[in-house]
Amino acid sequence: MNRESAKNQPFWAALLVFALALLARLPFLDRAALWGDEILFVQYMADVSRSPWQTFLGYWQHCIDFGQLPLGGVVLNVWMHAVGRFVPDVAHHVLALRIPGALAGAFAVVGIYGLGRRLMRPEINRAATAMAAVFFFPVYYSREVYCYPYVLLCAAFACLFFHKSLFDGNRSRATAAALFLWSAALGLAHFGCSVALAAMGGAAGILWIGHARAGRAAPARRAAETAVACALAGLAAAPYWARILLGDSPHVAMESPYTLFRILNDMVAKLFLGDRWVPAALAWGLFGTGLVALARRRDDPIPGRVAVGVVVATALALAFLAQKSQYTSVRYFAMLAPLVYLVFAQGLWSAAHAAARACRRERAARGLFRAGVPAAVAIHAGLFLPRLYRLPEPGAPYATTARWRHDHLPPGA
Repeated sequence: MNRESAKNQPFWAALLVFALALLARLPFLDRAALWGDEILFVQYMADVSRSPWQTFLGYWQHCIDFGQLPLGGVVLNVWMHAVGRFVPDVAHHVLALRIPGALAGAFAVVGIYGLGRRLMRPEINRAATAMAAVFFFPVYYSREVYCYPYVLLCAAFACLFFHKSLFDGNRSRATAAALFLWSAALGLAHFGCSVALAAMGGAAGILWIGHARAGRAAPARRAAETAVACALAGLAAAPYWARILLGDSPHVAMESPYTLFRILNDMVAKLFLGDRWVPAALAWGLFGTGLVALARRRDDPIPGRVAVGVVVATALALAFLAQKSQYTSVRYFAMLAPLVYLVFAQGLWSAAHAAARACRRERAARGLFRAGVPAAVAIHAGLFLPRLYRLPEPGAPYATTARWRHDHLPPGA
């Protein structure tokens, strides 16, 4: 392979990843009618009759009423203004409304691929990328007209530039700028993302102290700049946090009836093969194995330990906060999905090697891994996604109810 083709290889690989991820997100994109939160998102939070600036300002009240932050609504508002020139009544055109989320979700997989190239060996990275491209959770939430496609996108690239800022000795000022911008966007995508930013900044701060005490000036400077970038980016959402905590918001007025483990299980199990007890036990086994393997990695262990620290700290903090809210759902852990799929892939790799050693057939490890990844992907592609594509309505039958009311009740009823 010549130098020019080797230089272009990551670009073509990323383009292929984007195409495959988009292919999983586009089928029958307009079949399902909008559901309750999507209707509120389109008609109220991203109201096309307002300008993007007015939409942004409206979130000062929306954060109280809906517990939402402005990034997703502003993006959709800009999109509707642009596409509305060509699509009549764009606010009721389901396909046009779902396209930006599908694009964002597919591009998020490219970010996960880029992060995995830096953190994992190529075979493990390919497995994690395939999971993020095809598994039900990232596909489902990429097809929503809501904030979560942008949470996935910003989380993937914020983590990518966080890793690059911390560990790349040849990084430029553009890396620090990209980290700040993606992290600020992440903070403005969802309240829970501030927790991930705090974990990232805290991890960088701990590295800063460790490097400074050991007299390692260059790594200490990188860690300090990374911690500052995360802290400054987190300030973007600070006024909204003050607003919702000090205001009379129903979103923090009740407590969840679920235990800490059940909330965490919702994340781990549903990001893999579902919450039935057998696949849930498998998910926990691979998740735990992956965390341990990353933390104990012999070659360059610090990046793996930082990733483990961010995942564990963010997951525990979010689960604790979910107990103090009236809601609990796997989607509130969406900002962790880029790292969690890398952990699952690492866990599957380590489990395959452990099984091969137990059978005294270590050469079979790669075969087990290469069988396990396609099997998991095939379950989603062959069983879960076809059912998703056939859904006429993703949640409560809002459209059906509206049609029945229109056909059977007098005006004004």
